[in-house]
Amino acid sequence: MADVSVVILNWNGLGLLPGCLESLRRCGDPLELIVVDNGSTDGSLEYLRSQRDVVLIANATNTGYASGNNAGIARAQSEFILLLNNDTRVPSGFLGPLLTVLRAMPEVAACQPKLLTYDQPPMIDAYGSYLTGTGFLYHRHYHRPDLPSEPPFEIFAAKGAALLIRAAALRRVGDFDADFFAYMEDSDLSWRMWLAGWRILCVPESVVFHQSGATASRLPGTFITFHSFKNRLCMLLKNLSTAAAWRIVPLHVLLNLGLIVVELLRGRLGSARGVAAALWWNVRHLGETLRKRRHVQRTIRQVPDRTLFPRISRRVRFSYYYYLLAGLGEYRE
Repeated sequence: MADVSVVILNWNGLGLLPGCLESLRRCGDPLELIVVDNGSTDGSLEYLRSQRDVVLIANATNTGYASGNNAGIARAQSEFILLLNNDTRVPSGFLGPLLTVLRAMPEVAACQPKLLTYDQPPMIDAYGSYLTGTGFLYHRHYHRPDLPSEPPFEIFAAKGAALLIRAAALRRVGDFDADFFAYMEDSDLSWRMWLAGWRILCVPESVVFHQSGATASRLPGTFITFHSFKNRLCMLLKNLSTAAAWRIVPLHVLLNLGLIVVELLRGRLGSARGVAAALWWNVRHLGETLRKRRHVQRTIRQVPDRTLFPRISRRVRFSYYYYLLAGLGEYRE
């Protein structure tokens, strides 16, 4: 049996998927290849059925990123599970440093490589994310020039575009929250792993190339805004301690309301509607979210926030939120 099961979610990605699979076949590691197709209509299914080394899970409809990956995780047979987007390409040897970390450090639940863009020269697409005091995430070195390799380091949230997970950790904390559908589900899962006493690392020695936004470019902007803001607030409500929730959630909601006003003044009605709908979704589903919160706090949490926050959070200048929420300019660290 292969040491690693690779789970790739596909939705109308025929133009991307063959390149991803071929790069995996060239990497030299024995892999179980699992592709979950989310109701594609572009010929992806016909292509996948012709690939003899691929385990195909064919969903009739688009069940979302979270549920789609959960189906692949449930099918995986290996000790380690690699979640990989169909718009990635992996170089030979990328898996070795990740496996070395997980085998040598049993307290590490998951690790991500350094994700680089396809640009020439490549830019950093993901180098680890951290929680801020307002509930938004800080993405270290995002879209900055590539950096020399450094030893593995702790991060709060690993990016699901390329994420190697210990199957035992998933059995402990569960998989993705299916209600998230898409966006922030990897951050929510990472948080539960930290709460359960695991660690999450970025391993820069491992590199994966990612065509960021290849799927998102085919989705309406309002859809992306709605799910991103909906899931971020839901994640905070589920995973923060009571004291931290009273401190962070009101400020987070206030920033959301401020953004709605800003987007209305800028004439971006779709964006304003997306944020407003995200807030209203959380009001309507508060009972279900609190039920999930009780499970997280009573069953999963082993580490208090006073111990955890110094490791998973970062302070940022106020200008960061201006760049993040208004989408203007580029934040300099």
